[in-house]
Amino acid sequence: MTTLGEMRRKEPTCAVCGISFAAGEPVAWTVGRDRIHEACIDVARVSAPGRAKFGPWKAPAVRVFLQRKGDRLCMACLAMALGVSLDQARDIMRVVDGVAGLRILPVTCASCGRATESLCVVPVAAEDRVAS
Repeated sequence: MTTLGEMRRKEPTCAVCGISFAAGEPVAWTVGRDRIHEACIDVARVSAPGRAKFGPWKAPAVRVFLQRKGDRLCMACLAMALGVSLDQARDIMRVVDGVAGLRILPVTCASCGRATESLCVVPVAAEDRVAS
């Protein structure tokens, strides 16, 4: 028999991006009392159910999310990570392509490793080289 004090505690993770919190990192609380990174607040708005229309103004939130997840995600992994449908992930990718340093490129996904078109974070200096 073990006591509660002897049980291993799970590291708290962000309810949006799934990454654990660093010491002293700013934390926000959701309505359901989940802890999230303050940087993930806009990402939570993108992935909220019922948000069918995604405008280019959502691109910075998606960029922050991709940077936390490994800089590139395919459509299926993006849908699973954000908790949206595949059609909504397709719309997100189409709308934010070319905005805020985001591009759809034929690379391997950082999550599943498939070689397919993935939404990638492109450094600002490299954007001109990719476009030409």
